[in-house]
Amino acid sequence: MEYKIEINYNPSNTKGYALLNFLEALGVEYKVINNNNGRISEMNIKAVLTAEFIQKKVCEKLGVDEALISSKDQRNNIVEARQIAHAIARDRTYLSLKEIGKRIGNRDHSTVLHSCRTVSNLLETDKKYKAMFEEIINEFV
Repeated sequence: MEYKIEINYNPSNTKGYALLNFLEALGVEYKVINNNNGRISEMNIKAVLTAEFIQKKVCEKLGVDEALISSKDQRNNIVEARQIAHAIARDRTYLSLKEIGKRIGNRDHSTVLHSCRTVSNLLETDKKYKAMFEEIINEFV
């Protein structure tokens, strides 16, 4: 999900920066484009989602205690929830792999990359997994 907002900003009108402050207060992640000499002319907001919100929703949907995502627990249901949260965060936020790993499960960037590849492979080969994933992803639409 991606939204595009155009902001006309001039020094006498601080609405553009007020919007940025508002988005930050909500925990919305955004990327400013065409920032010419401090003037915002366009901004893309990708996925009005935070990694923490994604983790919470995935855990709720799969019935996994959120605290276990950051644990060393390797039970299948916990690993699956962590991997799905990593994949959704990579697709729906501007966060780096390192930042996703830090925020979801306190894992390394390479673990996040492995999670994304695992989810992608399962989506291609397992119809039940794909149906379950689509049900989760629809929570974010």
